[in-house]
Amino acid sequence: MKKKIFTIIGITILVISAFPLDVAADETYNSLMMSNQQAIPFEETTTTDSIDSSTEQETPVQEETTPSVEETTPSVEENTTEEDTSAVEDNNEVVTNEETTPQTQSLGINFEVFVKDSGWQKLTGSTTTNKEMYALKFPSEYKNKFSYRAHIQNYGWTEFVNPGTIIGTPSQKRSIEAIEIKVLDDTFNIAYKSNTPNWGWLDYQTNSGKIGSEGLGVPITGLDITTDPSITTGTYPVIIKPQLSGEAHVERMGWIKNDNTTLGTTGQLKRLEGLKLEIDNSKISGDLEYKGHVQNVGWQAPVNSGEIIGTEGEGLRLESVNIKLTGDLSKYLDLYYRVHVEGMGWLPWASSGMNAGTDGYGLRTEAIEFKIEPKNSNNVATSVMAHYSVGRTPGAAHIQRKGWTNINGTQLGTTGQGLQIEAIRLSLSNTTVSGNIEYQTHVAGKGWVNWSRNGQTNGTEGQGIRTEAVRIKLSGDAANYYDVYYRAHVQGFGWLGWTSNGREAGTEAYCYRLEALQVEIVPKSYKKYKISNDAFRKYVKPSKIQYIPPYYAQGDRRWGSRYYGMGNMASTGCVPTAIASAVSGVLGRQVLPTEIADYLYHNTSEFNRINVGASGLAFKLGVERYGIPTRGLANGREVNHALSRGQIVLAMVGSNSPFIRGGTHAVVLYGWDPTGLTNVLDPNDSRKNGVYRTEDIMRWQSGDPYDWRGGYVFYSVGFNSWNE
Repeated sequence: MKKKIFTIIGITILVISAFPLDVAADETYNSLMMSNQQAIPFEETTTTDSIDSSTEQETPVQEETTPSVEETTPSVEENTTEEDTSAVEDNNEVVTNEETTPQTQSLGINFEVFVKDSGWQKLTGSTTTNKEMYALKFPSEYKNKFSYRAHIQNYGWTEFVNPGTIIGTPSQKRSIEAIEIKVLDDTFNIAYKSNTPNWGWLDYQTNSGKIGSEGLGVPITGLDITTDPSITTGTYPVIIKPQLSGEAHVERMGWIKNDNTTLGTTGQLKRLEGLKLEIDNSKISGDLEYKGHVQNVGWQAPVNSGEIIGTEGEGLRLESVNIKLTGDLSKYLDLYYRVHVEGMGWLPWASSGMNAGTDGYGLRTEAIEFKIEPKNSNNVATSVMAHYSVGRTPGAAHIQRKGWTNINGTQLGTTGQGLQIEAIRLSLSNTTVSGNIEYQTHVAGKGWVNWSRNGQTNGTEGQGIRTEAVRIKLSGDAANYYDVYYRAHVQGFGWLGWTSNGREAGTEAYCYRLEALQVEIVPKSYKKYKISNDAFRKYVKPSKIQYIPPYYAQGDRRWGSRYYGMGNMASTGCVPTAIASAVSGVLGRQVLPTEIADYLYHNTSEFNRINVGASGLAFKLGVERYGIPTRGLANGREVNHALSRGQIVLAMVGSNSPFIRGGTHAVVLYGWDPTGLTNVLDPNDSRKNGVYRTEDIMRWQSGDPYDWRGGYVFYSVGFNSWNE
């Protein structure tokens, strides 16, 4: 053991200094272990208790391993005594803090505490420092009256020591969280209680017992210690963290137990179906009250510890939970919880009666995590976004010949009726936060009109003018936590792709009516829809004349039954019908399919002569008879270029296309926009006329050798220059 010798006015004092924390192998240091086997540093200090005339004890020890050494008071010039000096550890010097000593009480017990930012304070009776205490010492005058120990932040309980011994960590600044006193003299009476930043003054403990808290990280910031015999032990002199446990009923796994903080699974795509929770209320009275929101059921009635929420064996997902503490548990503690949701991951924390999870989105909860914290600790940040109710968009559309029609689920407008939307109104409801929904429409002949919001009308009424496109967005807090997704159903195109948050949906410059809208409000962390490049289509006029071909049907009753060699027009006449459409569009006059069929059958071998139907070479021969230039197109780039120049394109497609099942077929392409879209006419079935991607049409091109007799299966038709 180290020894230091000091000489003051001719008197020699032997000071036994404590070993530093890192000298863990020392025999004496090892005796100063907590009950959980983790060492507490007992630090060097100087005391002035006048107890005996031999030596001074500075380090707490276990009585059974190291005998106590009584203290002595040196005779010093300053005549420093325990009653008028508070010792502060500061470079081994003694500093007097007389101004921090509170007024004494007649029945108070003397003690010293090392206080945050203030150092050692010598006290009698009661004090509230409002600051953490790092060390405690009772003077030797109480030796044989009681022993004491402390619960230290991040260490746990020390061993019991005798008065005259310091417990704590002044230099490491670890807070004292609880104190336990063990009375050794049956004639001695002591009552004591603690003050904390979370609960204020707790109840008194008398004689032997604990004060403060365990397992909650709450420091003691004040002590009241007295010998008043009239005081009795209160209900809660010490707050001990209760244990929360439970089981989760998981899809295809049944009831499972995890650790004490998490129930369920993550990363396994399994729904949480049921939940059973229990809390140990043996130290603090109260209970749990909790309820669940279940698929197809909604919110269930609340239950208490040991009871089940959700379902068992029914295959229904648990979507949300609501949990709270009751009784004295809720007075001293807060319960925090959060859920792991399909497609969203961990949501923010909720607490004490808040909803956590989702409802209305059809998403499974997969796991739940818990924390118990002292009341008013603010250790865990909660958020209203711990729970998402499906955002509703009450609204209506003004529909051609029908007037205002309310939203049906998520859809405004109609499909399959050929009716235009002329105006819209949208509102926002059932989101957890405040905010606005804003929207504008693109109106025929007017363009984009100004933004409207929250139920205002955007578009026109009573004028019979179609809307063609929309933009929709959220603002305020709603925009921070939600996305708005929407898509448009457009004349001639059907449903376009999904878009969101102020982007365009619909068409522009096609002169096509907007017939329906779908609108959904979705949490930002849940990416429900993939944003499409095909949500909005804008027609770009070609740099040259755009040829517009008329539509002819090969099965038209005027010629469908007319035979040419191996078959009639209805079954084999797609090529002459497609050529007639292209030639009529370029020349601006009617050229019937029978005129083309007569020429091909009687003047070439390309129609119902060698094979049933016609070859790709027939495109070239049939068109050039009228003096119209053709060009074989070798790839998608050339097809797009021809269409962008206003040309018509004749194409031979195979059975992998939507136009035919078995064999090959001729179709007509015209028009183009920069996104690669073109119009298609199908001579065999007008229901398949519409807008298609040229890249898809290239994938569908025929591979039949007969169709390739001219070296190509795609030909451009028209007089427009290729190179300009």
